Amino acid sequence: MTPELADEFMRRLIAGHSLRRITSGDKKSGPALVTPNRFKKHCELRPEWAVEAMRLAKANAKAADALKSPKLYKQFCKHGHSLDLRYTYHRYGYVCRGCRGCDRHRNADAGVLKPGQIERASAALRNGATINQIIHGRPPGGKHYDRKLILIHPSVFYRYRRANPEFNQFVLDTIENRVCLRSPVLAVAPGTFRYEWDPADAHLIPAMLPETFPGKNDVVQSIFVELIEGRLDRGRLEQHIKWFVKDYLRQHPGKYAKFGNSLMVSLDEAIFEDGRRVTRGDNVVRGLWD
Repeated sequence: MTPELADEFMRRLIAGHSLRRITSGDKKSGPALVTPNRFKKHCELRPEWAVEAMRLAKANAKAADALKSPKLYKQFCKHGHSLDLRYTYHRYGYVCRGCRGCDRHRNADAGVLKPGQIERASAALRNGATINQIIHGRPPGGKHYDRKLILIHPSVFYRYRRANPEFNQFVLDTIENRVCLRSPVLAVAPGTFRYEWDPADAHLIPAMLPETFPGKNDVVQSIFVELIEGRLDRGRLEQHIKWFVKDYLRQHPGKYAKFGNSLMVSLDEAIFEDGRRVTRGDNVVRGLWD
């Protein structure tokens, strides 16, 4: 070997590379530096160099074998990080372990910030897009995943937020504005408004809701709670009454039961189609065999 190759060979041994990795190569370190025969020939020509090289090679091989031990496998990941703070997850029916050290290095190095990505992501957030949409392609409202909606890699986005406090504050402000638009009442701080009890409100507020509305009592109770806490202005109640109705219907959908995913059915519906008048209500109250 040339003096330059011999020095590089020794540097890799000192760095902890095994002899097989240097002479055969792998995906992590790249192609082989020299062939095994060339290494043996250089050891024959340079005995003093060979003694030091073999000492380091044996130490590196012993360290590599130690990492293959089942006991050490429970303590360290394949890159040598401690698994004291590991986390477990299930994948394809198997229990897997994740290394937080590897995740930190992977997230710190993953992704490259391309020109215009931050500008496009900022414009999308300003127009009401969610973070989950611009980094994962999942639009709000439970719509299907669309890869075309991804504007920036998640690791790049969060790394840029950590490195730029102004951009991070911009993201927090857009989230707060979106929450305020979705919940104009809960976004108001308690004590903002002052409400004085009026006995007429006990009849006026329920009259603002439709007569056939199923959750009238619950909505009226929620309105009085917000009025007393000072989140709702009595003079603007008519503007927010639709939000209370919408929020109730979102929490209590009429198509499905309150608990579970089954469809709601009528208790007066007949169970059998052979002429027997046995309803679901009869089955609940008396049973089929009374």
